[in-house]
Amino acid sequence: MSTFLLVDGNSLLHRAYHALPPLTAPDGRPTGAAYGFTSMLLKALNKFSPDYLVVAFDTRAPTFRHRQFADYKIQRPKLDKELISQIDLVKEIVDAFGFRRYEADGYEADDLIGTIVKRIQESEFKTQESRDKSQVVILTGDLDLLQLVSDRVKVYTPRKGLSNMVVYDVQRVRERYKIPPEKLVDYKALVGDTSDNIPGVKGVGSKTASHLLSLYRDLFDIYNHLDKIPGRWRAKLSSCREKALLSRELAYIRRNVDFPFSLKQCLVPQIRLNKIKKLFENLGFHSLFKRVSLGVGEAVAKQGELFVSSASRREGSVYPTAVSFKSREVSFLAREEADEFCLALCDGYRVSVYPDVPAEARALFNNEEVEKIALDAKEQIKLLSGRGVLVKPPLFDPRIAVGLLGRGEKWEETGSRKEETAVQSVRKVFELKKKLQAKLDLEENRQEKELFYFLEMPLVFVLLAMEQRGIEVDRSFLTRLGKELGERIAKTEKMIYEMVGEEINLNSPRQLEEILFDKLKLSSFKRTPTRQRSTDESVLKKLKGSHPVIEKILKYRWLFKLKSTYVDSILERLGADGRVHPTFNQARTATGRLSCQDPNLQNIPRGGRGGYLGMEENVRKAFIAPEGYKLLSADYSQIELRLVAHFSKDERLLASFEKDQDIHTATAARIFNCFVGDVTPNQRHVAKTVNFGVIYGMSAYGLSEELGIDQHRAKRFIDQYFNQYPRVKKFGEEKIEEARRYGFVKTLWGRKRNIPDINSPRDYIRSGAERMAVNHPVQGTAADLIKKAMVEIADLLTKFNSRSKNRSSLILQIHDELLFEVPQDQVRELAKKVKGVMESVADLAVPLKVDLTVGDNWGEMKLLEE
Repeated sequence: MSTFLLVDGNSLLHRAYHALPPLTAPDGRPTGAAYGFTSMLLKALNKFSPDYLVVAFDTRAPTFRHRQFADYKIQRPKLDKELISQIDLVKEIVDAFGFRRYEADGYEADDLIGTIVKRIQESEFKTQESRDKSQVVILTGDLDLLQLVSDRVKVYTPRKGLSNMVVYDVQRVRERYKIPPEKLVDYKALVGDTSDNIPGVKGVGSKTASHLLSLYRDLFDIYNHLDKIPGRWRAKLSSCREKALLSRELAYIRRNVDFPFSLKQCLVPQIRLNKIKKLFENLGFHSLFKRVSLGVGEAVAKQGELFVSSASRREGSVYPTAVSFKSREVSFLAREEADEFCLALCDGYRVSVYPDVPAEARALFNNEEVEKIALDAKEQIKLLSGRGVLVKPPLFDPRIAVGLLGRGEKWEETGSRKEETAVQSVRKVFELKKKLQAKLDLEENRQEKELFYFLEMPLVFVLLAMEQRGIEVDRSFLTRLGKELGERIAKTEKMIYEMVGEEINLNSPRQLEEILFDKLKLSSFKRTPTRQRSTDESVLKKLKGSHPVIEKILKYRWLFKLKSTYVDSILERLGADGRVHPTFNQARTATGRLSCQDPNLQNIPRGGRGGYLGMEENVRKAFIAPEGYKLLSADYSQIELRLVAHFSKDERLLASFEKDQDIHTATAARIFNCFVGDVTPNQRHVAKTVNFGVIYGMSAYGLSEELGIDQHRAKRFIDQYFNQYPRVKKFGEEKIEEARRYGFVKTLWGRKRNIPDINSPRDYIRSGAERMAVNHPVQGTAADLIKKAMVEIADLLTKFNSRSKNRSSLILQIHDELLFEVPQDQVRELAKKVKGVMESVADLAVPLKVDLTVGDNWGEMKLLEE
């Protein structure tokens, strides 16, 4: 059976352009889209080994669709110059491979592909080895060509980014759209296509379209049976008949384009390596050339040499290529793409690149007398760890140093640009380190230097261990939860449709805007930056009580967020080991707080926050301890308020913490002038909101919005708070004055934050800068404090585990909370040690307090009694 690969040139190039950073060739030409296009093409070649290959392109000329509908694609912005310039470059790449390409004025590439598919199917073409029909694979950047899918035609397209590719066959199309591929043109006629400005039938969504097409043969059949269709859909279909028929014409891929086509001319030719090598060297596509050459049987070792020598020649390098393994500092870069690995090393003079990790390099990484320099060091070390390489400190990560030193200065980024060779990148990282080291060595940056070497660099290894360990997830429980949420979402959707009298896309702000403010005539009092009437959560909360549908929409959004953001995201990232392995970022926030992604486990809802049906806490229940283990949580109690007390030295605030009082109840008693025992839950809630509002510089308006009270009353609460805690107000004023005088503020350990807008003439900008000036010393110090605890606890765990058969692990940091996985017979012993470390990590004017809880899952943790 022969395989035919048809490439949708423009859509693939467009997808690559928006998926990759703006890369450039050595001569300055933009190449990012061309790089991505070529990478996906090579991946398809490797996966399908086609006998025939065609690349189809659009032309600049208007198509027959523009003649049918003047507004076709009219809303699309003009193509960026950087993208336009790469169209001819991609054609040059296609020609260098010797692949056949086609284009025809008046038609899109989709129509050429549709025509080629038909000609293949109609031809009597057979291979000599088999009488079977040929297989057709369409490589495209979007889903427009899915209507061509059949038992012999598949679509190969990126699902997310460029690396995650998916094959659509008949079954997968049915799973996604609930209809066969041949009905997709009718589906698009009903729902429209905003990207192409195809109008469709207003008010008909994807579910309605799929349902109607499951009952009727096609769009024409639907209109032939209009009298049998329920009234709410019949009216929409009837009023939009002409638009629906026009939309079908626009969406239908033509199969009869007249252009010269020959199967014989589309045979995949013998790859001409010399021609491709020259072009790819000029473009800086060294890793891509390696993939090409490996595909035609070149030796791996020789390609490694080519990778180094071509890069060195292009840079005009005269350096030798053998790194000294006796150097005391070495920068390194580990790269892996499409299962191809390379390691680059630089000792400041020489550069070496290897297709694997040689024994000498392994010894170097394991040598504690050699400083290892790497941009995004944790990710580099993780890649090396997967190859059995142990990297030991000392370490220098320029990105983290820039975060500590930058404060507004511009530093040259390097290492992350795909067009850079490993040789260029690793040398630039070494040079950047020297510049940053000189800054760190200045007396004015003494505190930053201490933070960098004694906190941030040791923390890299702590975070690496956390990520590699991950946290276990109960897949079956989470799957059941997702199913239950899906059912509740569907039920809530149905109730909303009944309330508003039609089916809409509840995730479309524009459709929701029309229903709420045009149809239901509710008040609109907020606009988006694009002048649309806002339907965000703050608006909906204000509209509660004006119509019963508002409560249902809020419920729908919360349930939808629970399912998509948490349940689905966690299941998607669940590894074969039954654990999720999130990534923690050290250099993403100005305050120094860690952030978490893929998935973000710092944002998993706790429950009890006003959600619906008590389901939010169920997400945490999915995170479990393995058999024979327990989860142990160590959570700093009121850490930011304790830091406010420390910085402000307010006597009343200090006294409350010294007496271990409930700070919110104590504040409520002072604000409302009552005894502690008489404080009501609502008064405590008000005090809690004010307590935390002070840290974040909350205004009277903000407090009124948060508590649902008028601004005058909110201002009275704030005034009463500062009357009771006068030193807190003075602390805020001092920090604002400090920012005005020096242009920055700093944490207890010297982490500085630039406040450039502190003297802005615009009130709203200046007030935002003032809030930042007050907040950074508090939140930044809290971030530094728990980082210090994590580094010390890592040492504690090393000693603790050295005498235990079963290991205890720090597996998660959630801002002020640390989560551990501990053998159940060692929980109390480790808990006591962890508590001791965390409560003594800083000498403050108030005692630090850590709350300990333990459980079989994260959602049902119980207080650990001492």
